[in-house]
Amino acid sequence: MATELEDQDAARACAWCGGSMEGKKSSALACSVACNNARLNARRVAAKWDGVDAERPCENCGVAMVGKRPHAKYCSRKCKTAASDVRRRESGAARERDRARYASEAETRRAYARQYLQDNPERMRAIRLKRKARIRAASFEFSERDWRRLLDRYRRACAYCGDHTRDLQREHVIPLVRGGTHGVGNIIPACPPCNYAKKDKLVVEWRRPSFSRARMGWLP
Repeated sequence: MATELEDQDAARACAWCGGSMEGKKSSALACSVACNNARLNARRVAAKWDGVDAERPCENCGVAMVGKRPHAKYCSRKCKTAASDVRRRESGAARERDRARYASEAETRRAYARQYLQDNPERMRAIRLKRKARIRAASFEFSERDWRRLLDRYRRACAYCGDHTRDLQREHVIPLVRGGTHGVGNIIPACPPCNYAKKDKLVVEWRRPSFSRARMGWLP
């Protein structure tokens, strides 16, 4: 008889953690006091909030908020963090933070970049060769005459911010790495700050605030 009870206890699992119930009374539901307290606490919370938020969805993922408190907006910590990240991006706080950080570290970063290029000349050479290969692969006829015409069309100013400078660069609206072509229809003059800030992004991804104002104010 004792053997049968021991076998039954070994086969049973803790109602909370799923552990073995060997040596426990047949009426016991948990393997320890801690598991039993956790089980009872979960039952009390579920009974208190059950049905209160069943119809209210999580503001991030849309899952039903069953068992959550009435003031809760998200079903989990993961959803709360994701929503916070979205708000920070949309408000521009992350962008302003990154700009402020770059302003304080700009000289250090430039010095590091210059030193890196000096220490790794083969790396820079590989980058330049790769870019030249992209230009050859996606190249249309684009002469110095075409470049002068573009400068005259944009009044020798940056197409993005309207800044008049002599150091205008040939900027690809659709970057070469994103499938853009090296031709008149995809090249515009841009000042170095705009060109370096845009990098390999599309205009809609870059979202330069002054772009729309420049278009409305001075473009032909």
